[in-house]
Amino acid sequence: SAAVALLLAHEALAYAHLNDPRQAMTALRRAEDEYAHATDDDWPEFLQFFDRGALDTSAARVHSKLGLTEPHHRTEAITRLHNAIDNGPTDRVRQRAFNLIWLAACTLADGDLTTGAHIGNQALTSVASLNSPRLIKHLEPLNTQLQRHPNHADLRHLTHELRQLSTPA
Repeated sequence: SAAVALLLAHEALAYAHLNDPRQAMTALRRAEDEYAHATDDDWPEFLQFFDRGALDTSAARVHSKLGLTEPHHRTEAITRLHNAIDNGPTDRVRQRAFNLIWLAACTLADGDLTTGAHIGNQALTSVASLNSPRLIKHLEPLNTQLQRHPNHADLRHLTHELRQLSTPA
């Protein structure tokens, strides 16, 4: 069912945060397989909550976390994040903000500083518009990547903007 797929997607993300790529990818493959076979005839409203876009976003986050240290996951993360952003429902603004944060972090980790700065600005604009402490907490991967490039003017500006956003008023 889609509910099982959601649980497996969360499991995959937990393993990614534990830096266990093998377990993360096993759980993610199981989540995608479970979702592919989901009908949820007895709980159809769940598929409105956890649809294909939500699964793609979950997969992108797993690859993003792993991709900060492993280039092949980073490539997959960037592709999946672009797809999630381009094809995701426009009313899911928090999901889009999360995806932009991770896309900026992965793009910077991949060495594309100009594009990373551009996406990072989009991410901060999205986060600022939502005024969400949870989203602000999730800026850490972006902040970590920004700190790797202290001499890049656009990234220094982005670091300043991120600090302004992260500092309580």
